[in-house]
Amino acid sequence: MKKDSRDLFFVLFVSGIIGFIIGFIEVCVDYLSFQNVMILLRDVAIGVLIGFISRAWFMYLYSKKKINVKFIFFVVFITIGLISVSPAIFDSVFKNSRFFSMRVFLIFIVAEILGLGFTYYLYAYTYMMNKKLLIKKNEILKDKNKYNN
Repeated sequence: MKKDSRDLFFVLFVSGIIGFIIGFIEVCVDYLSFQNVMILLRDVAIGVLIGFISRAWFMYLYSKKKINVKFIFFVVFITIGLISVSPAIFDSVFKNSRFFSMRVFLIFIVAEILGLGFTYYLYAYTYMMNKKLLIKKNEILKDKNKYNN
């Protein structure tokens, strides 16, 4: 019974996500304008910048400096936060708009959740692959030593 409830909840959750995506596409098509396209392109560029800088920080601090992973995730958190709200900082300085708004808050939260989630996924995947490669390397070296003796 418990498994059936869990399966039902999962199906309902995924169905809701699919409905959200379809509704999002519908809203985008209904309200598509040049200004909205420019906002989307700016956000894509910001996402690429965040990904590039976060990956560079992670690789440098993890591979070269051998710093604790928790601290590196904190650095990535700060990087994502600062860059994701940079348009709002720019607007508040040069266009005299309000810096803190629900829009900026939601952008910050969503960027952090998705960015850190993706960073963790990449870290876990890389860690698992490196672990498998190390096991395979040790097996090959063990077999090589066995045949050499």
